[in-house]
Amino acid sequence: MITTQRILVVDVDQHERDTVRSILENEGYEVQTHPDRRQAAAACESFRPHLVLLELDSSGDREQTDPEPYRNLARARTTRVLLQSVADDDLLAATVSRLQLDGYVRKGNPEALRLQVASVLER
Repeated sequence: MITTQRILVVDVDQHERDTVRSILENEGYEVQTHPDRRQAAAACESFRPHLVLLELDSSGDREQTDPEPYRNLARARTTRVLLQSVADDDLLAATVSRLQLDGYVRKGNPEALRLQVASVLER
């Protein structure tokens, strides 16, 4: 029996969540979305995603840029964690390295999203 890989998308923007959900569901993934990072971390317990796609908000809002929720999700190592943002590649790469996450993808590039998600889930 083949198990469908589960992805949790966490992004404050409803349009972005819906777009990413559509792209990933078309690739055959089971997708849940959530606007709030802290509640999404709790949702991981029941949904048990293989991958969490987390928005990195570069607005400077302490609540949105607090790295602790990322670290908590990444510690389990049964769930891969990708950052998604409009931030530049240098900021994303530095954040991924600092938090020891699995990678990043820039928003607005569906093909890069498909490729990066598939790559991370194959590891």
